[in-house]
Amino acid sequence: MASQIINETLQAYRTDLDALLERVQALAKDINNPDLQLTTHNLRRNINEPFLFVVVGEVKAGKSSFVNALLEAEVCATDIEPCTDSIQQIVYAEQEFVEQVEPSLRKIGRPIPILQEISIVDTPGTNTVVDEHQIITERYIPNSDLTFFVLFAKNPYQKSAWDFLDFVSAEWRKKVVFILQQADLLRPADLATNLERVKEYAYQKQIKAPIIFATSAALEQEGDRANSGFEPVRQYIQAMVSSGESYKIKLRSVSQTTQQIIDLLNGDVEGLNRQLASDRATAQSIRSKIDAGRGRSRYEINTLADRLAARYEVISARIKRDFRESLSVLTVVRRSFVGLFNQEASMQTWIDDFQERCTRDLRESLEEVSSEGAQHFVDGIRQLFDGLNQDLESVKSHRLESSHISLKVQSAAKK
Repeated sequence: MASQIINETLQAYRTDLDALLERVQALAKDINNPDLQLTTHNLRRNINEPFLFVVVGEVKAGKSSFVNALLEAEVCATDIEPCTDSIQQIVYAEQEFVEQVEPSLRKIGRPIPILQEISIVDTPGTNTVVDEHQIITERYIPNSDLTFFVLFAKNPYQKSAWDFLDFVSAEWRKKVVFILQQADLLRPADLATNLERVKEYAYQKQIKAPIIFATSAALEQEGDRANSGFEPVRQYIQAMVSSGESYKIKLRSVSQTTQQIIDLLNGDVEGLNRQLASDRATAQSIRSKIDAGRGRSRYEINTLADRLAARYEVISARIKRDFRESLSVLTVVRRSFVGLFNQEASMQTWIDDFQERCTRDLRESLEEVSSEGAQHFVDGIRQLFDGLNQDLESVKSHRLESSHISLKVQSAAKK
């Protein structure tokens, strides 16, 4: 049984799938997406973990002895008193170790070849008084590839054992294999009767085709393999694992999730390409608007300068005309004569007033043109900024953050 138990085709598929997930995980790191990194990490761990076999049953039904006989090694402690007071996960390790992972979970490492392909979980009894044990036991069964339900062959009718199956969904009950342990303590006829009764009980628990084995760890340890009943169990495990049905389900599930990730990533890439095209169009629009704004500003400045020059010419011409008309010989003589008697009407006073009036008219006229031109210039700048802000807001509203990529599949994977 320690030989190759997974066919080469499935192993090759697992290798290819793991390589693909490794690339997706690297991509998730490159785009700084921790959620996608965790999802792909968990998927890789799932397909690379050994098969998980869970052993459940009542206290003193012989679960630990069954595990030891199955693995042909003293892995689980056995005694006349209940020994398994916590969950024991038995895994492969080059060096033996015992690690208390949680108060009710102990991990045991053993250099047993078969554990390179399978991992076995030995549990407290289903009738244990510690409720936490039962809760943890129920949590393991849905994740198992196979569940061995060990019953005491002389009395496989204990209510707590069969009630325990009510906590297991009908879907997971399909993976349950019944073991009548300590079968050597019964006469063949009584054992046959109990086997039939167990089959009836299984029917009542909605298990339509129950798999049942009668075993004796004592006979197995004594070397009586022909009568211990363990060889059929090993052959069943060999056939079940080698056929790959359970493993196919695991690989198919991971493969489907991986395909969903790839499809969503492909959608994200297409979205990023659309965003890139949109950003390029926006950048071109911004450049065009800036160029147009620059040209419009230059035109407004040149127009303002021309208008100021033209208005200056008009005012200058009018001042010259008024000055010439006001300096006729008759007018100068008259103002000079009047100025002898009234200083406010003198020629000098008129010149000062004329200069002040011309300065005021010129200033007001040029300020009017400047104000109007400046307003046109400011309006043009404002329109340019409004257009640029619209483009920039468009970029901001359509931006796709890399850390948000493929959240849908992550949520589905968690579920």
